[in-house]
Amino acid sequence: MTVASSTLPAPHLMPLMRYRDLAEAMSWLERAFGFEKQIAVSDNDGAAIYGQMTYRGSLLMMGAVRDTDLDKLMRQPDEVGDVETQSCYVVVDDADAHYARAVDAGAEVVLEIKSDGLGRRGYSCRDPQGHIWNFGTYNPAKGLAPVAVAEAEPEELSPAMPSAAPRVRSALAAAAVLLLATGAGAWLFSDVIKADLAQRFAQEQTAEAEAAYAELAKVRAEKRAADTKVAELSQRLETTRAERGADTGAALQAEQARAQRAEAETTEARQTLGAANKARLDAEAEIAALKAELDRERAASKAASAQRQSNEAQAEQAELAAKRLQEDLAATRNARLKAEAEAVTLKAELERQQMALDAANEAKRISEEKLAVQTAAAEALATNMAREIGPRAKAVLPSAASSAADAVAHNATPAPPAGSQHIETSATGPATPEADAPDKAKSTTRAPVATKRAARRNSFRRTAAARAEPQPPPTYVVNLRDVPWPYSAWYK
Repeated sequence: MTVASSTLPAPHLMPLMRYRDLAEAMSWLERAFGFEKQIAVSDNDGAAIYGQMTYRGSLLMMGAVRDTDLDKLMRQPDEVGDVETQSCYVVVDDADAHYARAVDAGAEVVLEIKSDGLGRRGYSCRDPQGHIWNFGTYNPAKGLAPVAVAEAEPEELSPAMPSAAPRVRSALAAAAVLLLATGAGAWLFSDVIKADLAQRFAQEQTAEAEAAYAELAKVRAEKRAADTKVAELSQRLETTRAERGADTGAALQAEQARAQRAEAETTEARQTLGAANKARLDAEAEIAALKAELDRERAASKAASAQRQSNEAQAEQAELAAKRLQEDLAATRNARLKAEAEAVTLKAELERQQMALDAANEAKRISEEKLAVQTAAAEALATNMAREIGPRAKAVLPSAASSAADAVAHNATPAPPAGSQHIETSATGPATPEADAPDKAKSTTRAPVATKRAARRNSFRRTAAARAEPQPPPTYVVNLRDVPWPYSAWYK
């Protein structure tokens, strides 16, 4: 058993709460609500079965859920649909700070924190085992004091002068009822008043209530003074009646005048209470107007919220559409880049193939020209030999012609016949005067290799230009009279 370090005044009224896990519940209440452990009693097994916690001088009794006679008469909230038949109300200094502390500890808020329109705030929550707790800044016991019972007042001063005390008490009771009704009305409509308007109205209402209470206290003081005077006058009247029996008429008139003055004071108090009642009615009208304005603002807020949600949904759809469009655009761009790369590759391959084809065509053309020239030279050689030798060489001519043909077939270079120096092809160009010189002189004046390469490049350029504009096939001019052989350089 654990005992608190300080003693507390023994209360005469305290709540009793039951928990299945008492030790855990006490720790949670200490952490969430600021309660302090005072006593914890355990059984032989070490399980907590009874405990006491304190809060600002108040005491809370706690027991574990067991199979006792009292437990048979009670149920836990989770056994009856998570409802309570009673709950505890705890007064706190700062409801907002207490609310934040309870929420951080895991309390389930069942009634959100709010103001009642008079500057008081509170909320309700549920602990982990289902019990409901209420916290607020309103202290119903604050400012209350024991009320002494007033002495009985005389029903009447005389048979002809009724007492004004009952009417004063009725007026005071009506004023108290009106004040209570004003407070109740403000409490009932507190949940629909805006925080800023409620604060302003609470201040004004508190000031008006304090003024009305001060006026009521003033009326009460005047009433007590009047009652005291009436009592004194009654005592005096009785004494005067006993001592003086002759002057009762004058004394009665004087007392009646005093009673009339008291009645006038009571009337003035009634008027004051009427003004307070009018102020209450005005406050109720203002509350109704504020409530209507708040309803309109709530409707406008709901419409704005719906419009905002619609705009957000449209924005999300537009964002998704833009995202899909960007993805499609990126895919299209990638496909285009890939196609362009493939086109560049194909174009380069096509150019390489075209160049190879052009080179093959050029080589073929040159080979055909060489073959044609060599064939013409062989035929010319055979003809010259036939002319020079005459009939006696007829038997040898076929063999010579065969030798020339074999030389042409095996790319051999036969001896140039006389007169072949005037042979013109597309590769060699027209014959020049220098071509008439003897073979020995021509061999000594042969162009260098670089000049030959330049001639070949020029020939390739002419061939490329010929592709753009078709050219007729080359014309072969063969003059076998005194033409030196110009093609011996092709085979070097």
